[in-house]
Amino acid sequence: MGWYHSHPTFPAQPSIIDIKNQVAQQRQYRTEDGAETYLAAIVAPYDDQLPGNASQLTWFHVAYEPGRAPDVDQDPLQAGARPMALQVRAVNSPADRGAANTKSQVVYRLIMACQACAQQ
Repeated sequence: MGWYHSHPTFPAQPSIIDIKNQVAQQRQYRTEDGAETYLAAIVAPYDDQLPGNASQLTWFHVAYEPGRAPDVDQDPLQAGARPMALQVRAVNSPADRGAANTKSQVVYRLIMACQACAQQ
């Protein structure tokens, strides 16, 4: 489903290293049909620039043209890859819970929503 790590003292924005790691993870966990349903999360628990006591949490996926994943030694941004922030909402109603039966369906819907936002 994904991985997470922290940026203890700075904002929860993906660095180039985070983007490279995410591309590698997406490649490693690609499904047989080519879907890359692997997500990343960054937690910033102690960022002095945050307005309150709450940690900052950023979920992201790296988007690129189908079949054009950046090579391992290639800068993913120069290869056209883009980190895409995901907006996550809590599932509260029984109807919402029934809409997504498996973790992979939830992740797939998150990624599709993310890619749709990028195209707007």
